[in-house]
Amino acid sequence: MNKETKSGLWHKYVSQDLSGKTIGIVGMGSIGRLVAKKMYYGFGCKILYYSRTRESDIEQEVDAEFVELHELCRLSDVITLHLPYTSDTQNIIDEKCINFMTRDTILINTSRAELVSPIALRDALVSRKINAAAFDCYYSGKLPSDPSEDTFGLMNLPDDKFILTPHAAYNTVSSNREVDRIALQNIVDIFNTGSCANRVV
Repeated sequence: MNKETKSGLWHKYVSQDLSGKTIGIVGMGSIGRLVAKKMYYGFGCKILYYSRTRESDIEQEVDAEFVELHELCRLSDVITLHLPYTSDTQNIIDEKCINFMTRDTILINTSRAELVSPIALRDALVSRKINAAAFDCYYSGKLPSDPSEDTFGLMNLPDDKFILTPHAAYNTVSSNREVDRIALQNIVDIFNTGSCANRVV
C-alpha cells in the first residue's frame, strides 16, 4: 500500500485482524512464551501450542492448550515457529502438516527456514492451499544473486504470498545491548558461582 499510494494509486485493501484468531505456536521456549503472552493479552487470541514438553505455567497464564502438531495445523489461523534447527526439527512442517492447514492459514517462520519443507511450502502457496507465508530466514543462509537461480522457487512468488526478510527481526539497538549484557552477566556468574541462568544443556 505504501508503494502504490506514493505512486499515485489509492487502493484500499481489505485485510484481516488478529483479534479473536487462533494462534498456533510450535515451540514453547522463551520466545514462544513471549509470543503467546503478546497474542493473548494484546489481541485476545486463542493459544494452541506444540512442544517437546507440556508447559503447565503458560497453560494457566494464557489459557494455552497443548495439542499434537497436526491438530495445531488444522485449527490455527496463524502458525508461528520457534524451534531450533536440529535433525529432529528439520522439515517438521512437511507436506502432511501443510495438508492439515486451510486456505486462510498464515505460516510465520522467524527461526530457521529448514523447519519447513520448501517444496511442500511452494506447492501450497502456488495452489493456494494456504494463504501466505512470512520468513525471516532462508534455506541457503545466503540468497542467490539472481532470484531465477532460487532452487526452491519461493523468491519468484508474489509478495502477498511469500514475504522474506534477512533474519533481522531481532536486530534492534536495545536487543543488541541486551545480548551483550546477558553474555557478560553469564561470564560473571560462571566465575562467581560456577553456573549461569542462560546455560544451555
